[in-house]
Amino acid sequence: MDSGREVFVVPGNITSALSEGTNNLLKQGCPPLTESNDVLIELGIAYKEQEKQIFSNKLAAKLSLEEKEIYDQIIDQEPVLAETICRKLHKNIQEVQYILSLLEISGHIRKIPQAGYIREG
Repeated sequence: MDSGREVFVVPGNITSALSEGTNNLLKQGCPPLTESNDVLIELGIAYKEQEKQIFSNKLAAKLSLEEKEIYDQIIDQEPVLAETICRKLHKNIQEVQYILSLLEISGHIRKIPQAGYIREG
């Protein structure tokens, strides 16, 4: 910060001594990062909603039939559990988890711990 550079901080656990440095940077005014989009927002290059939709449509067009079937079960930003997808599509959990992993690795979706999956972007 003293060198005039952009500094971002991933918040740490407030009860951990290992997080003391990063949490002190937060107190000094560094912007917290809780997801990758935070960097774009801080740098003023975040995508507009229309651009996000166009990008999302292009990504969805490249999916296999199996991937698209599961991707279509994840609507907007409402988290969906893998088990819910299994019940709706009458598929086994291993198959659904495999495809969810592929979708997550390729950037189509994101896993929210203890909540499920949401669409990325």
